[in-house]
Amino acid sequence: PPVTIHEVTLEIKICGEPGEVEASNATVTPDILDLVKGDSEDVIVLVTGDNECPAQGVKVKRKLTSANKKKIKVTPASQKTDRTGQATFTVKAKKNKGKANVKFGVKGVKVTPKVNVSLSK
Repeated sequence: PPVTIHEVTLEIKICGEPGEVEASNATVTPDILDLVKGDSEDVIVLVTGDNECPAQGVKVKRKLTSANKKKIKVTPASQKTDRTGQATFTVKAKKNKGKANVKFGVKGVKVTPKVNVSLSK
């Protein structure tokens, strides 16, 4: 069979040692959830620094208003990022209708990542 040759471009990132990268950005995936009462889904907060390098050991804290606490449960309340700059949280629907959201506070990051949740039966 014929051989196809593809050109590949590699990009090299220079990152500090794990734990040395200072957090400057945070994103959450997915940022929209559709949940049925009783169901849950994981979301991942990714914390990065310069050159999009992962920031390890950064505290990420969930922020829920009292109204949203009645609709969804998010666990754990806080945790530190792993060596890949990720912290995983579980969002569980407590109600069968309405909308809710959870924000994630990240030390050193001004922009607060947010997950919007639609609740249904």
